[in-house]
Amino acid sequence: MLECDTTNIRSLANYLSRNKSDLCRKDFLLDFVGKIGERKNFIKLMMGILNNPSLVKEIAANSYNHNNDFDKIVIISERPKYELRVHLWGQKSGGSIPALHHNHSWNLASVIILGYLHFQTYNFSEHGKSMHHYECGFKPGEKSYYFKHLGKDKIQSTGEMHLSAGSKYFLPEHTIHKIYESPQKGSVTLMLHGWTTRKISDIFSDAILSGVDDIPKKPFSENELRKRIENLIGSLRENSNG
Repeated sequence: MLECDTTNIRSLANYLSRNKSDLCRKDFLLDFVGKIGERKNFIKLMMGILNNPSLVKEIAANSYNHNNDFDKIVIISERPKYELRVHLWGQKSGGSIPALHHNHSWNLASVIILGYLHFQTYNFSEHGKSMHHYECGFKPGEKSYYFKHLGKDKIQSTGEMHLSAGSKYFLPEHTIHKIYESPQKGSVTLMLHGWTTRKISDIFSDAILSGVDDIPKKPFSENELRKRIENLIGSLRENSNG
């Protein structure tokens, strides 16, 4: 049981900071997103953001449309300790980069709030498919990404997951994965990642990537964020009554 107000951002932030030593543990991360992701708690949390202009301003400044076709809404960020965020899937970025095989620089746990998530996991294998291997990281100030080509490596599928609303999952930091069937528009996930253990992640692509030398993060305006959260709350309530 979480010893905090699960519908209040400041209370959640204090709880996570008090338990910073647990932020790499699978059970801790899964328990947290499972509780916060309960429908009634999640709606109250979103309503709390809408009713707090200072939170709207703060969250909008850290949120943007990701090139992997989702809106990334950063609820709380205390890097390198943790970050709590909402992903609104099926939101085309219009960028030049498709969804790619990748891993992360932290362990993560996520819960499906609405819709579904369908992805595949991979590892390095001499019997796998040869792909272009990139190092990906933030440029100074974390305002844009960089990609560095490392040559080619072989990766092979190790399994796949088909997850619907209410499902939770955990991914260790080095696990290569790809969302290979883009979630339907309207799918929503809540994700918490723990301690950042390295400054880069690995990206794998069938072809040489172009136009990736400097990919900016364009933050949402306050009105853009409000509209997204209002639509999200409406979808949650509609789904509850359906």
